[in-house]
Amino acid sequence: MIAPQWLERLLPSVEFEVNAVAAGLSAEGIAQIEQTLASAVATGKMAGAVTLISRNGKIACHRAFGWRDRESAATMRKDTIFRVLSVTKAVTCAALLALADDNKLSLQDPVELYMPEFAGVRFADGRKPLNPPRIWQLMAHTAGLMDAFPPEFFHTDFALADVTGLTARSPLGYEPGMGWGYSNGGVAVVGRIIEKLSGTSYANFVRQRILRPVGMNNSFFQVPANMRGRLAAIYRLSEGTLSRETDDPINSNPKYISAENGLHTTATDLWRFYEMIRNHGRVGNRQVLSEAHARAMVTVQTEDRDAGFLPGMGYGYGMSLVTAPNGIFRNHSTGTFGHGSYYQTHGWVDPTQGITGLLFCQNRADSMVVTEEVAQFVSLLGALR
Repeated sequence: MIAPQWLERLLPSVEFEVNAVAAGLSAEGIAQIEQTLASAVATGKMAGAVTLISRNGKIACHRAFGWRDRESAATMRKDTIFRVLSVTKAVTCAALLALADDNKLSLQDPVELYMPEFAGVRFADGRKPLNPPRIWQLMAHTAGLMDAFPPEFFHTDFALADVTGLTARSPLGYEPGMGWGYSNGGVAVVGRIIEKLSGTSYANFVRQRILRPVGMNNSFFQVPANMRGRLAAIYRLSEGTLSRETDDPINSNPKYISAENGLHTTATDLWRFYEMIRNHGRVGNRQVLSEAHARAMVTVQTEDRDAGFLPGMGYGYGMSLVTAPNGIFRNHSTGTFGHGSYYQTHGWVDPTQGITGLLFCQNRADSMVVTEEVAQFVSLLGALR
């Protein structure tokens, strides 16, 4: 689709500023990524985006494209705040692992030890599982939970305790530990366990143990009033037309502090988090997570089962992992980790090559697949050398 004339007049000129050589990456490859994103904005496939690419901690590219809010011609900036939805899951899992570092729990503990309502989980036909769901299975999406929630799941006045109750009352989809099923409710339970064991709110604990130590100072579950002007507007691309999203139950849910999809952050902040994991839990001289638990996050916990939304993927703790490079990941190394979201915010780390790449946009997807521009970004990212 060609951008309308009024949109073409507002398009900024593209001047590529590349520090790829200093980072040990191909300047031509970085330019191709930037040109792809600029073209997606120019042709009306997305309103705007921010990308950040580094190698071994050295920034090769940090650019903003298009508009934060197209209708008001508010230009996208590198410090724009995005709702990253399911990317939140990795932050939640890291917070729980911090409690494990404190010896507050074992990952092998049954969920019912901390959440008694899970003692009654059953299959739809009333059968009890052979083994109870365990803590680590919540983070790996192997606990048997299937997200078969009633409409009230998105109630704006709910707390984590309410969502946890709905999750416990929902029938299991498979024997815990014997399958894989992506479960928002399971990660909500992780958030509620954090509250119970820390003695403080989920958001407060995450802020104290993950966000502040990592340096994620522009990351929030409720964006302060004086910073809401930095939020990116959300769009939907349907039948070739990009339109402002005005009716989204996820985005219109600010009262529920969601452990599964509630984080608002910037590309720089999420880059710092991914770099912490790439560096085995360290930020500078500080060990935010133990090396063992940081490595466990990006170790396949799903054996040889299909796990994820694309072929050749496994799952760790809050992270997807490339187990057999193919498709858009064909040029990535085995062990590449990261996550994406319903609003098409993505971050991926190739630890073998030391490459970390993030693409932030706010295009609502009608299904849990990557959009064309995200697929191109991931593919080109893997080809960087």
